[in-house]
Amino acid sequence: MTTQRALRALAPSLRQLADETGLSYSTLKAWSAGHRTPHDDHLRALADVLASRADELHELAEALRQEAGE
Repeated sequence: MTTQRALRALAPSLRQLADETGLSYSTLKAWSAGHRTPHDDHLRALADVLASRADELHELAEALRQEAGE
């Protein structure tokens, strides 16, 4: 269902982001808690994944609009 896919895409888990970026879960968790600051190359990896997700979210938004009859 498109709605479920959209919700999963909006809120990926840190484990999913770790898998997609190649970074460790503990690193992402430390960043999210404010205990560590990412290096530039890690920021680029995260930005690449987020850009890919933005494309996916745009496609899902269009699909949801179509389902709603817009």
